[in-house]
Amino acid sequence: MIRWILWELEQLPTALFSERELKDRFPEEFESCRRQGLIHRVAPPLGTTSCTTADGHRHTVIPEDAGFLVLDDDDPEAQPVQLTIGDLARWRLDLGVFARKFQGTNGLGGNQGALDSRLYFLGDTKRDGLSVAFVLGLLCERKSALIHLRALPNSLSHRYDRFVVMSPGFSLTPAEQRELELLDVFVVPLGADDPLLVDYTPALEKPRRRAPRGLLSDEEEREFGLRGFKSRLPILITGRVERRKSNLLEVAGHDVILTDSAFRLFLRLVVALFETDDGFLPRTDLRYGTGLDSEHVLAPEGLEQALSRLRAPFGPALGDLKPTQFIEAREERVRLSTHRRYVAWDLDALMMRADEAILGLSHRLAQHEPASAPGQGPA
Repeated sequence: MIRWILWELEQLPTALFSERELKDRFPEEFESCRRQGLIHRVAPPLGTTSCTTADGHRHTVIPEDAGFLVLDDDDPEAQPVQLTIGDLARWRLDLGVFARKFQGTNGLGGNQGALDSRLYFLGDTKRDGLSVAFVLGLLCERKSALIHLRALPNSLSHRYDRFVVMSPGFSLTPAEQRELELLDVFVVPLGADDPLLVDYTPALEKPRRRAPRGLLSDEEEREFGLRGFKSRLPILITGRVERRKSNLLEVAGHDVILTDSAFRLFLRLVVALFETDDGFLPRTDLRYGTGLDSEHVLAPEGLEQALSRLRAPFGPALGDLKPTQFIEAREERVRLSTHRRYVAWDLDALMMRADEAILGLSHRLAQHEPASAPGQGPA
């Protein structure tokens, strides 16, 4: 019965269900679900109201004693029909109770509640070192469903590693599935035997992003000292957008959020780590460059102001390192003061960006690590 109700809710999330229909279809399950609180009766309207029957006739429903008197609006000569409250009773799935039972069945915890009219947060868990969120998706029309699913990672205040969406009937095309899995969103069906039990193995099997290397080789250590780099903090460019035009980086395990404008300049400094020996980008290259090397594109407000705005969000993640040491300016040159091996990225996620400058710089990053596996940065 619960499976059937969820299928119906995909078509209309606010749907109510006739007691008579539920008892006729699922006589045993109805009583079981009622006792468990999975469904609850919706109070009938107070006072005189109206309804339309399956044959299209309008009726006036008048409370009378313990029941109702139904008058046919289209046939004044017809005899009134006496009905009980059970004849008009409607039932609704209690999503709060459903979520608690879902948590118990799948070993989850956390809060639960509606994210919007089509997505309901069921709970979360930690599995194999991954933080996993579970959501009921009442998805129907494809275009609208994909909008909801793409926005899911930004709909939750907590940042999760994986998002599992339990869908009663909606399924993805292979191309849609690949796109959403790049966002760590996995759509799974209801359990074959128990609609409260889901198999989310695919979400756990997706390879994790490769973290930046924490140790340098002997040759890289010599280069680190020779070039005078200041930072050994690992940097992961996730490619994810936390909110509109807010780009997520991880620096030594701390989240850093950059606007698109600051993110473009940061990516250009990362590219310079691979295109130059010492990572320095001459200011003259920005002042007189064109395209993605142009100050007009990377620092339209002026380089000094752009650098100040870029450094600020990194402050809490840097520990004893000063922002001016992390992003270093020296003799009309500027660089991200770290060895390239401390930087990694999710190339697949970056390649999905619509911003032309970010996409162009991502292509340049890809050229320097052609052997990197999808979704991974430098080895």
